[in-house]
Amino acid sequence: MALTSLLRHERRALAMKLVDRELRTSPIHSLTGLPEPEIRSLFKMKHDRSPPSGPMPSSSSFFTSRRNQAEVTLFGALYRHLGGQRIHRQLSAETLMKAHDLYREIHPEDSSRKGLNFTDAWVIARDLKSGATRFVPCRHCGLDYLIADETDIPPNCPFCFFRRLRKQKDGQRAPREVQA
Repeated sequence: MALTSLLRHERRALAMKLVDRELRTSPIHSLTGLPEPEIRSLFKMKHDRSPPSGPMPSSSSFFTSRRNQAEVTLFGALYRHLGGQRIHRQLSAETLMKAHDLYREIHPEDSSRKGLNFTDAWVIARDLKSGATRFVPCRHCGLDYLIADETDIPPNCPFCFFRRLRKQKDGQRAPREVQA
């Protein structure tokens, strides 16, 4: 009986950590096993509003540009580094929170770039587990980058894209500097 009470307390404490990060209700339910009405109540108590509703996105919705692909890859690399190969078998809330905290240290939110919120991070972790999003090695630079099924952009390395773009810009600047 005490073990059940302790387990429930641990699940509720985890749910509160996830509510603090504004994770949507259904992912909190899948991570904690708590009933969704209880999670909605916790969310409303914490944030003075109802939790967001509607269908969860897929990772492919984040792959709208090379910059977004690089952001998703950055988070995915941090998550994989912390979770190792088990990220393909289970979704750990603790690993997810640590990875998102690191991501936020590297990419603080500002008015010009929002970056990935915690629900976005959960979606990426979920899709890494299912295989809908996966790492592939670049044949040119050797870095791993993320691709997802059914994206609007071709499955190419975002880092090589930005390297080529920078070289093009540098190449265009050189003649102007000579003329000036």
